[in-house]
Amino acid sequence: FIERLQEFGSQIDAKRGVCSSELIAANAKHIRALRKKVDHRASELLACTLSLIDLNKFNVPDLDNLGISFVNGLDINNIAVAGQSLGGASAVTAATYRPDLFSSVVAHDPALDLMPDSARRIMFEERRFEGSRLKYCGGMGGYEESDKYSSKEKKRHIIMHNTASSFHELDILLLYSYQLEKEWGEHLFKIFRRDHIFDMFRRGQLGPRTNSISNCTFVFGSCHNEFADTCMMTPTWLARAIGLTGKRSPHETAQEMAGHTIHFLEEVAKKRQE
Repeated sequence: FIERLQEFGSQIDAKRGVCSSELIAANAKHIRALRKKVDHRASELLACTLSLIDLNKFNVPDLDNLGISFVNGLDINNIAVAGQSLGGASAVTAATYRPDLFSSVVAHDPALDLMPDSARRIMFEERRFEGSRLKYCGGMGGYEESDKYSSKEKKRHIIMHNTASSFHELDILLLYSYQLEKEWGEHLFKIFRRDHIFDMFRRGQLGPRTNSISNCTFVFGSCHNEFADTCMMTPTWLARAIGLTGKRSPHETAQEMAGHTIHFLEEVAKKRQE
């Protein structure tokens, strides 16, 4: 995916900023395919969550035969949904569809522009940018249909009016790498929508309006790849040689990420006990 977008960006640069309709169409098709993938992953996350909730209510015969039961043993009122990169987009998407299932959302360097249309409409509600210099009009390629909805979108749009405020009532942790636009390239950098997210956070438009512990911050000196466990499984000298990691140790990055995440989840738990 990264190579595809970087290639797209270099082709535009080669044409001195002039982008052919064929290039735009090819890129838009790829973005739509990724958004469908995120939608599918979000559905899987929701199915897993509902299965966990069922485990708290009913015994599974195979486990019951082994004397294992989770009935009333899970804290189903404090479920966090989490993910990284495309997984982060999937986690946020799942929370926009069923905010009633979760107490909080954790997303590490999430590619939010790759969420499906309905999730982006909820995450980046127009009213969240009232009084801001920024606007969100669907991101890369825009919405598939600006004024119309497919049958699937219509169903979600109806639900959206009932869940938009509920999603934004969840506490949210968005943790970003410090990889800069000049390192990513303009087109790849845009999928993270950092400017929009930090603008929402600064103006109190991310998470609950009151008693919020939502946070949006960086792991300074880190790069996107370090947010996955691939870097920790690769010898640091080799990871640096092939550009898989940056100057800092990926293990230090992981420890800092864990610190931010654990602190956030502990604060969510305390808040729910008050």
